[in-house]
Amino acid sequence: MNHSQGFPFVAWQTEYLHRDYQAGPDAAIPASRLKDYGLYSQLTYGFVYRWVAGFRVDYVNSSGGAPAAPLIIDQADRDLVGERWRFSPNLTFYPSEFSKFRLQYNVDFAASRGREAVHGVFLQMELNIGEHGAHTF
Repeated sequence: MNHSQGFPFVAWQTEYLHRDYQAGPDAAIPASRLKDYGLYSQLTYGFVYRWVAGFRVDYVNSSGGAPAAPLIIDQADRDLVGERWRFSPNLTFYPSEFSKFRLQYNVDFAASRGREAVHGVFLQMELNIGEHGAHTF
């Protein structure tokens, strides 16, 4: 196999997040405990120099404060409570060590929508401009 500057490679990254928040009395949010947790896991494959393909899975679950649930009025707020899954394949190109372009497709399932999928396509451009310390690549 032909290797060039760290390519090809496979990387796996996972992160877990948890929030246990005590809300104070408010007109819109009664005193209750908000418990949210979630995680993501992604696998990336640098198949040739400067090109990386990836697949990411996100999961989040939010109680939204059980006593507050009847006060939730609009669909946007309902979408933030309950269970949600997102699957995201992506392709990234690094023209240099200071920039990248990523094309990503998302399919998102929220329990509040009865598992109706929401689809999205994103094109990301990242540029680092300005002075920075010397480093090797």
